Amino acid sequence: MIRHYLNLTIRNLLINKGYFFINLLGLTIGITAFILIILWIKTETSYDKFHKNAENIYRVDYRLYEEGILEQHSASGSAAIGREMKNMFPEVEKYTRFYRSESLVKYGDKTFKEKNILFAQSSFFDIFSFPLVDGNPDTSILAINHAVITEETARRYFGNENPIGKMITLDGRADFEVSGIAKSIPGNSHIKFDILVSYENLIKDSKYWDNSWVNERVYSYVLLSPGADAKALEKKLPQIPEAFIGKSMKEAFYLLEYRLVSLTDIHLKSSVSNELEVNGSYRNIVSLGIIACLVLFIAFINYINLATSRSVERAHEVGIRKVAGASKTDLVFQLLTESALLNLVSLLISLTGVLLLLPFFKQVMQSPLQIDYIIVILLFCFLLFSGSLFTGLLPALYISRFAPGLVLKGKKTCRIHVDKPDQELSRGFPVHHFSNSDCLYNYNFPTG
Repeated sequence: MIRHYLNLTIRNLLINKGYFFINLLGLTIGITAFILIILWIKTETSYDKFHKNAENIYRVDYRLYEEGILEQHSASGSAAIGREMKNMFPEVEKYTRFYRSESLVKYGDKTFKEKNILFAQSSFFDIFSFPLVDGNPDTSILAINHAVITEETARRYFGNENPIGKMITLDGRADFEVSGIAKSIPGNSHIKFDILVSYENLIKDSKYWDNSWVNERVYSYVLLSPGADAKALEKKLPQIPEAFIGKSMKEAFYLLEYRLVSLTDIHLKSSVSNELEVNGSYRNIVSLGIIACLVLFIAFINYINLATSRSVERAHEVGIRKVAGASKTDLVFQLLTESALLNLVSLLISLTGVLLLLPFFKQVMQSPLQIDYIIVILLFCFLLFSGSLFTGLLPALYISRFAPGLVLKGKKTCRIHVDKPDQELSRGFPVHHFSNSDCLYNYNFPTG
């Protein structure tokens, strides 16, 4: 039976090539746009969720008030805040801090200008789940005069050599031994680096990097205990600056405050100074999500309109099939098969279009968008089922109600007298129990 429906569907589509092409084009454009936007939304909402303890990691934002006016709200802040949070509040399990820098890095006779160097503590690997290709994430991996480099950096500097134990020089004055190689940083991470070097080297040069309170260059992150209330902890944070620099703040008429920002909220919900990179926007996610649904809905509506507009052309086919013994269910299934086949072909073309357009779309959206095959498979199944049902069922129910006797007689108009003699209805209104009617449709019509 399914084979019979497919044969009829293919024959009808080949006979009506123009109709087939217009519907195919409309569905393909709508589905391609929908899939690209959904993949982009999936990428944007996945930032930093790959970390094992992502839900319990918070960045400590810095706020500076002068004479009661907010002068600075920064993603980076006091160098000492993480350490004192760990000392004062038991719900803080661990903390880490880092400073981002640009440097000239030399290995042998090769010199590179690196723009993404982080001076970080060894606890960096205790909080963040950046896997290592080589090296152990223990307390010595970022000990003083040690460095961790990424796979890409290792290839640029050392080629096929083993980098472990090799020495690199920063700005011609500090040597660091390579103690680990980090796997390529995921694109959906707001923290990116090429080289990690020991934060202890900064402290060795100046205690300012360990004890400063007004410093907008150090980023601090804390790991809270499972179940800890971040809002309750945030309310206790004013105790720290008050305990250490309360007198200085009163004399200079300034105030320091700290805010905890969830790691998974940073990319979409944070827009303050000194962000590590340009963040996305939750508002854009909602807006483009609505646009994606509207584009797909319009494509489906266009299909339904075209299918319905061809109803008169298909009236004779329906009439002949009904006279030959086809039931209403048979007609519905045939038209659903036609819709399913058209949606299937459109989906296959759309997936090809997504693959071809992906590099351009990534560049336009400035996003590390990647094909997520699980999402693509789920979208394929969802769109095939919903598209076939939505675009096929309404036209199928509409066309299958044609009265075969009237269709074969060529009747296309009707004039019906109802309860009041002066009321007439023109073609297209539903009627019922009028044996002399010329209408193609048989529906109940409320009189009076």
